[in-house]
Amino acid sequence: MVKKALSLLLAAMLLAAAPTLAYAAEPPGTPEISGYTVSYSENEEDGGSVISVLSGENQAAEPDGGFYPIEIRTEETDGEKLIIKTYQVPANTSVSRLTGEFEKNGIRYEVQEVLKKPLADELETKTVSKTVTAASDSDKEAKLLQLFEPTLAYDEDGYQGQLQLDAGRIITEVSETEPYRYLVTETRQMSGMDRNDTYYIPKTACKNGIQLQLCDVDWTTMGCGEANGRLTPNRFTATAQYSGYATGSRATEYIATATYTGQVQRAVPGDVLYSIVFAPSVDQPLSPLNEPNEWGGTPFFILGAIILVGAAGTGAWFLWKNRDLRPAREKTKIYMPREMEQDGGGTENV
Repeated sequence: MVKKALSLLLAAMLLAAAPTLAYAAEPPGTPEISGYTVSYSENEEDGGSVISVLSGENQAAEPDGGFYPIEIRTEETDGEKLIIKTYQVPANTSVSRLTGEFEKNGIRYEVQEVLKKPLADELETKTVSKTVTAASDSDKEAKLLQLFEPTLAYDEDGYQGQLQLDAGRIITEVSETEPYRYLVTETRQMSGMDRNDTYYIPKTACKNGIQLQLCDVDWTTMGCGEANGRLTPNRFTATAQYSGYATGSRATEYIATATYTGQVQRAVPGDVLYSIVFAPSVDQPLSPLNEPNEWGGTPFFILGAIILVGAAGTGAWFLWKNRDLRPAREKTKIYMPREMEQDGGGTENV
């Protein structure tokens, strides 16, 4: 039994001294990006992995720097795990906004390298209108078309292009006037007059608010009658001529406004693609699980010690339990005559 107990004790010691269990490496943790769908895949060529950001709707909050990566992937070079974040940002973005240190799975990462790739410029197109004015002494369309070129070069705010004249949108406004005096005439007929005497003709007439004066009268005989044995005109029609002067103003100069329309374009600097390579910080402290200790240092030392103590206790218990299991001698009583007892004899155990 002693040998059996010693065997159990030895087995417990071997178990405590056994090497640490090895677990299969788990894939790197997928980063949690608010508002994004993230996928994880292994790269069979170089042993790395790729974490792709598929969509980014309903973003709850922006990370440090205000930009989300469009791709996150991991690579391993010479046993060192690298994390590569790719950003697509405007050309005027400072790269310092993308290179902040971060911590992942208890390891602090810092920038090791920055790769920059400018993307092609983009063209922005829009429709614009522009007006041009010119002085003219006439408001006739033919004369106005001679004042403007059929096309107009456009170059504003980076936009460039050729605009076309819209001939139907030329408008004019009077810019200068002058006063002038003009003749107003009026002709009136008066019939059934019995005599051709201007005394009966009105001396003035009004036309459009302008007072006109009688300037001439024409008489026409309409009938005759007998007087003193002869025919004498006795019916007349008078045609009176009136005239006068009025004043007014007239345009002497115009401002013509023409409209040009067309599409213009400008080049917009393209975005920049940054690939930020992060490597574990060289001066970061070891995590508690990786710190060396005086026992040789595996995380299973405590478990081994517990097993060792338990095995030792079990062995001691077996030794204590079997301490009196030796074969017992049979006890025989020999009875002697009473006389022998009186002579000092006794009973002897055989």
